[in-house]
Parts: sequence; structure tokens; C-alpha cells
Amino acid sequence: MNTFSSGYTFKGSFDYTKSMVEDALVNYFNSDKSKKFINESHWAEQTLRTIEEFTMRPAKRIRGVICIEAYRAFSGKDIKGLDAALKAAVAMELTQSYLLIVDDVMDRSDTRRGGPTLQNIFGDTTDACIEGVVKIDHQANMVAVNVGIIAGHLGMDVLSSIEGLGEGRVERSVHEFNRQILATAYGQMDDFYDKEKWQLSSPEESIIKMYKLKSSRYTIAAPMLLGATLAGATDVRKAILEYALPAGIAFQLRDDLLGIFADTASTGKPNIDDLREGKVTVLMRHAHRHATGSKLKSLQAMFGKLNPTAEDLDLVRKLLVDTGSKSYVESLIIKYSKESMAALERNSTIFPIELREFLQSLNHYLIIRGS
Repeated sequence: MNTFSSGYTFKGSFDYTKSMVEDALVNYFNSDKSKKFINESHWAEQTLRTIEEFTMRPAKRIRGVICIEAYRAFSGKDIKGLDAALKAAVAMELTQSYLLIVDDVMDRSDTRRGGPTLQNIFGDTTDACIEGVVKIDHQANMVAVNVGIIAGHLGMDVLSSIEGLGEGRVERSVHEFNRQILATAYGQMDDFYDKEKWQLSSPEESIIKMYKLKSSRYTIAAPMLLGATLAGATDVRKAILEYALPAGIAFQLRDDLLGIFADTASTGKPNIDDLREGKVTVLMRHAHRHATGSKLKSLQAMFGKLNPTAEDLDLVRKLLVDTGSKSYVESLIIKYSKESMAALERNSTIFPIELREFLQSLNHYLIIRGS
């Protein structure tokens, strides 16, 4: 469904809420609230400037928008009564920056959101946002990780500073938010160690389980639970997770396809990253299990190759099509999308109508993007 009962199209509504999130981020970075300890640390101002530049790069703001829509639906407030939700969205986006920065270090990525990753910025003294950083890989990585951690702390500071709601809502929201980000962190660990141990022989279910932790919790569940809890909603956690977990899996499966088949301009990062990293995905697992002979040897040679070429990428794309892996992942996307839609129907008395309509359209958007 792409049109709400109020008459707004999904894209129009989404883009409007997205602009609210971006305005709230600009206001935050321009406010004194973002500048705590700015005069006590030699690096604080430049670190904050780096976080601001990274956070304000072009982005979809999916998580911030979901947080606001959940708060609006469960609180019954109109677009003008969303101060708490906007602060929560800022916290969500700062946490997003933290997770992306650390993920880029883990994956040794070169670009993010159309710009250089922080470890690449800090490894180049001529372009560094923080001046004087020595051109040493380890130090550049550690500076990037610490900047990411600070972004996460800033997000938690924003969230825990929300006032005026009463009833312990902020405390419960902080607890729930931390719970979901903890799950995400464990998903990151699984992702990292699976890759290091060449776990393409693992059962598909183990990769899907990692997707639930790393993607579903962080992309869908965390912002929905944050908005709902701040709004004072109770007894909604089970229903939210029933929708969020399969929706997040479908989101990640689409990401896996985009990571290989999309062009860099649309994703903001190189389409060779997943190949170079030796990223363990359902897509690659299926291909390795169904390729034979010379095709399997070619795929194994390309997987984890340090400097894959455009020709290597074209070869892998052809193999993923020939083995039926691309089509298989497309079928899984439809399967998990249907599961999330069924959860919305089962819980129709829990989700307000406007939120159900938003989530139905969001589901469609997440699935078809780049397809």
C-alpha cells in the first residue's frame, strides 16, 4: 500500500519525516547540548566536527523515521507534538553513525555514504578532519573506532536527557534501546568470526540468526521499540518483534544483493566490498553449495580476494545468476516479507491503523529498492 488513509503518499510522508530528522540533527549539532566537554579536551571540537560531517552525509534516515512514526502512532500526537520523538531519532542516527564507523573498520571499507571512511580520513594527514594523526593503519583504525564510540555516547546522552514524559518512560526506553543495540553488537561478533572461520559451510539458519541480531534488531526493532516505549505503549514488544525480525531479514537479504549487483552511486559504497571482505551471506553460501567444477573454483578464487577487479565482479555476478543464487535470495525476500505482513495482520488490534499502513508501505519500499 503506497497511499495512507489520510491521502498522503508513502514517499511524500516518508520524505517529510526524513526532513524533520535531518533538521533535528542540524539543530543538535548547532546546539550547546552537542558540545559537552568541548573546552576540556584538546580533540573534542574536531572529533565532534568529524561526527557531524559523517552523520550528515546523504542517508535514508530509515531508523529515525521509523522511530518517529512509531511514537506518533502509539502516542496519538500530531506532527507538532513530537519533540521527544525527534530527540529519540537524533539518538538513533548518532547510534547509526557509531555502528557504521565501527563496521567500516571491521570490514576494511574505503567509502561510506559517498565519502571516505573515517579510518581512511585519519590515515591521510593531508585530508584528516583531526589533524596530526600519524599515517599508521592501526592508529587510524583506533581513532576511527574511538570517534564512533563517542558518537554512540552522544546518542545515549540525547536519549537519556529527554524530559517531560513521566511514568518512567525515558528509563524504560534507554533500557530497551540498549538491549537492542547489545543484540546488534553480538550479531557483529558473529559476522566477524563467521567470516574469519570461512563459515560458508554453516547451515543457512545460522546466517539468518546472525541477520536477526545484526540487522533486524538494529534497523527495525530498535527504532520501533524506542518510539513505542517513549509514547507509553505497553505490552507491544512481542508484536513489534514478530513484525521486525522477518522484515529486517528481508532488508538484509536485499542489502546482500545490492552489495554485489547495485552500482556504487546508489549505495554509497563500493560494490566490491562484500566480495573483498569475504562476507558470509546467504547469497554466497548458496552459490558455493551449487557451483561445481571450474565455476566453483572461480568463485572460491574471487571470494575474499584483496583487490578484485571490475572483471572479477562481472564474473561473480554471472556465477550468482547461473547457480540460481540471485533468484533464491529474491524468493527468500518475498518469504520473509510475507511473514512480516502476516504479523501485522495477527496484531491488527495492537498496531494503530496509521502505523500498519506505514509499515506495509515501508515493507514494500525495503523489498523493491534496487530490484
